[in-house]
Amino acid sequence: PELRKIPGAELLLSHEVTGVTLGADEVTVEAATPAGPKIFKGDFLIAGDGRRSLVRQAPAIEIEGFTYF
Repeated sequence: PELRKIPGAELLLSHEVTGVTLGADEVTVEAATPAGPKIFKGDFLIAGDGRRSLVRQAPAIEIEGFTYF
Protein backbone atom coordinates (compact mmCIF):
# COMPACT_ATOMS: atom_id res chain seq x y z
CA PRO A 1 0.00 0.00 0.00
CA GLU A 2 0.96 3.61 -0.36
CA LEU A 3 2.74 5.03 2.68
CA ARG A 4 0.14 7.73 3.21
CA LYS A 5 -2.55 5.06 3.63
CA ILE A 6 -0.75 3.40 6.55
CA PRO A 7 -1.97 4.72 9.92
CA GLY A 8 0.79 6.52 11.82
CA ALA A 9 3.24 6.50 8.88
CA GLU A 10 4.74 9.79 7.80
CA LEU A 11 7.18 10.62 5.01
CA LEU A 12 9.50 13.49 5.96
CA LEU A 13 11.39 15.17 3.14
CA SER A 14 14.41 17.47 3.57
CA HIS A 15 15.50 15.57 6.70
CA GLU A 16 19.02 14.14 7.08
CA VAL A 17 19.72 11.34 9.55
CA THR A 18 22.68 12.33 11.73
CA GLY A 19 22.55 9.53 14.31
CA VAL A 20 20.88 6.19 15.02
CA THR A 21 20.71 4.40 18.38
CA LEU A 22 19.18 0.97 18.97
CA GLY A 23 17.58 0.39 22.34
CA ALA A 24 16.16 -2.80 23.81
CA ASP A 25 12.68 -2.01 22.50
CA GLU A 26 12.99 1.11 20.34
CA VAL A 27 15.15 2.91 17.81
CA THR A 28 16.10 6.58 18.20
CA VAL A 29 16.96 8.67 15.16
CA GLU A 30 18.60 12.08 15.31
CA ALA A 31 17.96 14.23 12.25
CA ALA A 32 18.79 17.64 10.84
CA THR A 33 15.52 19.19 9.65
CA PRO A 34 14.61 22.51 8.06
CA ALA A 35 13.41 23.60 11.53
CA GLY A 36 16.61 22.45 13.27
CA PRO A 37 17.73 19.22 14.96
CA LYS A 38 15.01 16.78 15.95
CA ILE A 39 14.82 13.36 17.63
CA PHE A 40 12.44 10.63 16.48
CA LYS A 41 11.67 7.38 18.31
CA GLY A 42 9.88 4.31 17.04
CA ASP A 43 9.55 0.55 17.11
CA PHE A 44 11.48 0.14 13.87
CA LEU A 45 13.34 2.07 11.18
CA ILE A 46 13.07 1.56 7.44
CA ALA A 47 16.41 2.13 5.72
CA GLY A 48 15.15 3.61 2.47
CA ASP A 49 17.75 6.33 2.14
CA GLY A 50 20.36 4.80 -0.14
CA ARG A 51 23.11 2.23 0.12
CA ARG A 52 25.72 4.64 1.53
CA SER A 53 23.38 6.03 4.15
CA LEU A 54 24.13 6.48 7.82
CA VAL A 55 21.18 4.19 8.63
CA ARG A 56 22.66 1.26 6.72
CA GLN A 57 26.14 1.87 8.13
CA ALA A 58 25.07 2.27 11.77
CA PRO A 59 26.66 -0.24 14.13
CA ALA A 60 24.46 -3.11 15.32
CA ILE A 61 21.84 -2.65 12.61
CA GLU A 62 21.25 -5.86 10.75
CA ILE A 63 19.59 -5.48 7.36
CA GLU A 64 17.10 -8.31 6.85
CA GLY A 65 15.92 -9.52 3.49
CA PHE A 66 17.58 -8.35 0.31
CA THR A 67 18.98 -5.04 -0.82
CA TYR A 68 19.67 -3.51 -4.22
CA PHE A 69 23.39 -2.76 -4.41
